[in-house]
Amino acid sequence: MPTDWDDKILYARLNTPFGDLDIMDAPPGRESDPGGNVAIAVDLDDEERAARVFAKLAEDGNVLMPFEATFFARKFGMTSDKFGVRWLISVVPAAVAPA
Repeated sequence: MPTDWDDKILYARLNTPFGDLDIMDAPPGRESDPGGNVAIAVDLDDEERAARVFAKLAEDGNVLMPFEATFFARKFGMTSDKFGVRWLISVVPAAVAPA
């Protein structure tokens, strides 16, 4: 990272009753249009709940990656909601599920 980013926050995690929210800003050179420069990642341990959350966020939005099994999560999907906010919804393996 450039030295002028030494005092900036690049990544944060907020533990909520709904799951962990991981927030990461785009570092220099990876910027995008307003609304596309931030993605909100939500890790859940319940597949049905995660599927409902994903479907609700995808309504009137744009599915970027379907909600399905991957090599790193039981289920994972990316969507941008109707406001252009990008969401990454994961059902993590039991060994790393949020407490």
